[in-house]
Amino acid sequence: MFNRISAILLLPAATLDVVCTRNDVPSPTVDILDGGLSNHHLLRWSSHLCCPAPVYTTSVRRCWRSFNPDTFQANLLTSALCDVLSYSDLDSDSPTSLYDSIITELLD
Repeated sequence: MFNRISAILLLPAATLDVVCTRNDVPSPTVDILDGGLSNHHLLRWSSHLCCPAPVYTTSVRRCWRSFNPDTFQANLLTSALCDVLSYSDLDSDSPTSLYDSIITELLD
């Protein structure tokens, strides 16, 4: 770590400020700005940060124009999701799988 402040800020009752960077990155230009408020100053600099490349995912969407809410509701009411006996013996992860499979089946 290296301190990148080249000017000394020794105003009365001032705190010494630092901008530290790794030694393998270029040294930033640090501006010391006087905000006009007592002995307070502002340090301003730009950091050149490397960001990983974005990851894009392709998704398939349903055509909702053909969705009929009345048919969906009728099919849902006759599905295993509305039959308590069909999921009373399931373990803790199975209701989620059951929900996903039935909703996917009804929407497809």
